[in-house]
This record gives sequence, C-alpha cells and structure tokens, in this order.
Amino acid sequence: VPHPGSEPVEPKEDWGDCIAFLAGHRRTAKGKWVPRDPVVPLPPSDEALAAQRQAEYEAAVQVRDDAVREALAREADPMFFRWQPTSAAADSPAWYSFGPRG
Repeated sequence: VPHPGSEPVEPKEDWGDCIAFLAGHRRTAKGKWVPRDPVVPLPPSDEALAAQRQAEYEAAVQVRDDAVREALAREADPMFFRWQPTSAAADSPAWYSFGPRG
C-alpha cells in the first residue's frame, strides 16, 4: 500500500540526480520537500585526541633524534670510532665492564 502523497515513479537508467536530491533534502509531515540541515562534524573522541598527541610526540622525538645524530656526526672524531668494538651493544659483556648496576 503506497503512502499518502506518494506517486509511482518510472524507473530510470541514471538515478544519480535523484539520489543527490534525496540525500540533500527531507520530506516534512505535510509532504513538502525541504533542504536538510548541514551536517555538523562530531568533535574528535578522547581516544582520537590521545592518538594524535602520541603521534605528534613521536614525530617530535624523531626530529630531535635526527638533529642530535646530525650534530654528533658533524662533531664526531673519526679516530674515536675506529678503536671502538663493533659489538658495543647493551647486552655485550663489554657493556658491563664495571660490573652490573643495580
């Protein structure tokens, strides 16, 4: 049973104009088509804000680290690195040459 005020519509090949009209308008209780109110974007959630702050912090840390590495590379003495062991990782025995801390 059709709703009061509705009329039959011939099928079209291209419904793009109709869909755009329906998306931008609404029908009142009296049957009149009126434009829809503009969509108001929702404010970002607390999780989204926290993720954004974390991303900004990590980007700032990366910029700082890059600047420090560049400054150290400019000031570094190449002879200092020549005698350093190649495996100067934190878990190597040379790291604990003065005994464990703690």
